[in-house]
Amino acid sequence: NTACTATGVALGTPVTADNCSVASVTNDAPSAFPLGTTTVTWTVTDGSGHTATATQTVTVTDNVNPTITCPSATAMLCYNANGYTINPLVATDNCTAANSLGYSYIVKNSVGATISTGTTNNPSGAFSVGLNTIYWTVTDAAQNSSTCTTYVDINKQLLANPIAPQIAVPNYGAPNTIYYGYGPTFLTYMVSVASATPGTPGYSYQWYSYDGTTPLGTNASQKITPPLVTGGGSYTYTVRITDSRSCTTTQSITITVVDIRNTGGSNGNNVMVYICHNGSNITVDSHAIPAFIQQGDKLGQCPPPPNTGGRAGGPTAVTDIKVNVAPNPAVNDFRLYVQSTSNELMTIKITDAFGQIKATITGLQNSQLVTFGGNYRAGTYFAEVIQGNSRKTVKLVKL
Repeated sequence: NTACTATGVALGTPVTADNCSVASVTNDAPSAFPLGTTTVTWTVTDGSGHTATATQTVTVTDNVNPTITCPSATAMLCYNANGYTINPLVATDNCTAANSLGYSYIVKNSVGATISTGTTNNPSGAFSVGLNTIYWTVTDAAQNSSTCTTYVDINKQLLANPIAPQIAVPNYGAPNTIYYGYGPTFLTYMVSVASATPGTPGYSYQWYSYDGTTPLGTNASQKITPPLVTGGGSYTYTVRITDSRSCTTTQSITITVVDIRNTGGSNGNNVMVYICHNGSNITVDSHAIPAFIQQGDKLGQCPPPPNTGGRAGGPTAVTDIKVNVAPNPAVNDFRLYVQSTSNELMTIKITDAFGQIKATITGLQNSQLVTFGGNYRAGTYFAEVIQGNSRKTVKLVKL
């Protein structure tokens, strides 16, 4: 029985005899016989108190199979390259303690190939994508066994393609960069699922702001407007993709905001912005940027020169050019005076705020005074002094 004993055993009745009379027949049989062999002693007593004994053996064997509680079919599991956690098998037995039972399992994939085997009650680990079957066997000390099966369904891996970079200022701007002071203040991105790792089609999307929690749109495409703050910054946005079986993956994009405004200058209602012009920082009317960048100038300020610390291959001698303009602002002529550490002839190129060349002065000697601009209209101009590989640009204002 379930207590690993035998009860209600029919021992039968012994045959007895006496020359006078039999007073009693008794035995020492227990009420429940344990597993194995038990000797039962019979005693017969006659009317005069004389006794005789005989023995009988009772053998109890275990033929009850273990009770097995097979884990129910596991709900679909999302792909996990690190393996999967499966609920362990639970089994009991009437005679053998649970920790002494023998466990074994075989895991097979949807085409019958063996994925793994083991001799424990926990098959957690690697499984194949698709439907897997766990074949369990539990055996007690008497070699009675029970079997059952559990199904484990693994979803296909779900991954998104890298988000394609976008350019706010085509042909001239850096990827994923907003220029505060010029061009669009937003970028629009599209996310897609990788064809080799599609999960289960039927996707939903949720974009999140750079704080990681504020929800944005719920489409594959998302318009992103990062904060425009003085000094700029970098902001990372994330999109979570969920397939039809509730498995998820994420992808991110980082947008850099570059503040190119010259907050100390203006030209009426137009914003003045920095550009890197021939290695020098100048500010121009934002409407003039196309004319400059078409010549190869860059949006924003020039990067700082590398610091080689005086090592081999470090900086060579650089011409130091000093430019003084007086008056500036000017009502009539500008008077420009140039001093340099080199005696190489110089060239001065005058451009307006739209990048149009107003004048080019060549053959200028060191410490020479140049007068120009008397016929210029009111506005902003730039004088670029060029001497060999060295350049110096100053801003001019005509009243």
